Amino acid sequence: MNEFILIAVISYISLIFHELSHYLVYKVFSVSVRKVYILPIEFRHSEKPEFKLSTENGIFGLVVPDLDSSSDNKRMRDIIALSLISAPAMHIIIAAVAFIAYLNSETQILLFITLINLIMFLSTLSGNENAVGDTLAVYHIIRSDKQAEKIFGYFFDDNNKRQNEI
Repeated sequence: MNEFILIAVISYISLIFHELSHYLVYKVFSVSVRKVYILPIEFRHSEKPEFKLSTENGIFGLVVPDLDSSSDNKRMRDIIALSLISAPAMHIIIAAVAFIAYLNSETQILLFITLINLIMFLSTLSGNENAVGDTLAVYHIIRSDKQAEKIFGYFFDDNNKRQNEI
């Protein structure tokens, strides 16, 4: 199989696992999810769940919990932080398991899986004025700085705006 196609497929599957880890944390804490976006597919949960092709401002994946201003902010901030850190942790676990398996079998695909997940983990440490990676976001949340307010601004939206979005 062409290495480029193999890397693209492994990267996309890793992205699915990344977003799935966010989603599972919300489900474990009984927080409903209003939107799951994994390039180019978007799932919105409303009265009638829908799938559509979409582009989310250059974002490859996103899981948005269904919150409003009446939510317990402290509890929700903790759950969001846990959800955010779950994906980078998942990349480390996958990379470690794949690398150990590679050492025992020397199967090339396992090395690709290791490297791609390490790169995806490293991407969670980056950020700029418009967006931050998951690990960096947790850092801002722990510090409760201005960037944390931007992060929560997207999640703690008012009901009217959310209804218009759906």
